[in-house]
Amino acid sequence: MSLFRDLAIVIPFAFWPVDSSFAALTTPITRLVTLDRSAIAGNRHAAHELRLLARAGNPDAENILGNLYLNGQGFSQNYTKADYWYKKAAAQGNAYAETTLGHIYNITGRLVKANYIKAVYWFRKAAAQGNAEAEFRLGSNYLAGLGVKKSATKAAAWWRKAAAQGYSAAEYYLGGLYLTGKGTSQDYEKAAFWYRKAAEQGNRHAELDIGVRYLSGQGVRQSYTKAAAWWRKAAAQGSPAAEMMLALLHALGQGVPKNFVKAAYWYRKAAAHGYAGAENNLGLLYATGRGVAQNDTTAIAWWQKAAAQGYVIAEANLGMFYVLGRGVPQDYISGLKWLILAKESGLRSAAKAIREVEHIATTAQVARAKTLANEWWMTHHDKH
Repeated sequence: MSLFRDLAIVIPFAFWPVDSSFAALTTPITRLVTLDRSAIAGNRHAAHELRLLARAGNPDAENILGNLYLNGQGFSQNYTKADYWYKKAAAQGNAYAETTLGHIYNITGRLVKANYIKAVYWFRKAAAQGNAEAEFRLGSNYLAGLGVKKSATKAAAWWRKAAAQGYSAAEYYLGGLYLTGKGTSQDYEKAAFWYRKAAEQGNRHAELDIGVRYLSGQGVRQSYTKAAAWWRKAAAQGSPAAEMMLALLHALGQGVPKNFVKAAYWYRKAAAHGYAGAENNLGLLYATGRGVAQNDTTAIAWWQKAAAQGYVIAEANLGMFYVLGRGVPQDYISGLKWLILAKESGLRSAAKAIREVEHIATTAQVARAKTLANEWWMTHHDKH
């Protein structure tokens, strides 16, 4: 359940907000420039003052000007000018500009082609000044081996520095390292500690994972109630996995009162994100009439969505409903096709169902079902 496995090679970033380094500016422009591009576009005096400060060599103004050109805020978007002003600010040791340059070189985009060695160079420059963002990004490059020799140990070291400054993403991924024992000794209590630190800052992935720790009792005292509380927070931020877990708790009555109506609500929320498990379970509720009006046709529709993603239980459910003619006209060929796919995906119980259907289906129907299953497998299996 941990999202740590989804750590990307280069973690997506947002460029520094335009007001991130205003503290050092002393002119009235500190009150005029905001994230809203209209605030600049509608105030020529502010834009003029910013240019004057940058041209005079103020590194904070240079960095802000780079941000504005990059994002097209107050000025026409111009990547060449953005790059120019970032480098001017970075040459004077502006940590924000150094970090942004590291971002730019860490991906292939409109400014430059990816150059991980240069990215690490700029991240290291900013990290040497204690910039938490740069410390985190440098750790990420060490974990992935981008521009540096791959080292989970060094990734952990840099993430500890960033986490010590309260950098949420570092706290979260550091929790993942302690959970897996990668780059550090495995320690469930420390994993839970860092997940909780990040969750307390509203990191939805950490909210999900600290909930999982409470579900399992791993590193914390087991508590379905606390798991549900954290998953509500993550679900409020649109986490489909948290929505799925809340639905399961409501269906089972663990940590919350048993309530299939609420289970259906949360399954539907997760299914709207394309979460295959939720699509399957929502189909089960429609098939059994729990929390929703019983409707085999709707159950079939949800199972088809889940089966299209290779969800094995949905494949088996579809197979049985086609065989029985529930929600669809009875069809041994389609039924066998889905049961064969479920069996090939590893569902052992599907084998018994297949044998039973083969006794009542014709030889031609069985052969056709196998052909269709093979065709589906060849065209869809690699996608899952």
